[in-house]
Amino acid sequence: MITVLQRGLLDLDNKIASAIQNLMSGELNLPEPINPMQQMIMSLIQQKMQAPKEEIPIRDISGKFKGS
Repeated sequence: MITVLQRGLLDLDNKIASAIQNLMSGELNLPEPINPMQQMIMSLIQQKMQAPKEEIPIRDISGKFKGS
């Protein structure tokens, strides 16, 4: 049981060390940049989220809309 844990920790240590070495050497594999269409869609979504909410019309007991 302990040897399995030791092997797991050693493997984790090696992976962390490798990641740090790659980061320091500049061999970092970054994802591809966002394409302009994705950026435009995200901008539209953000604008819709920030837009003021529309008021929901209020109805009276009979179900008719109340006048302003």
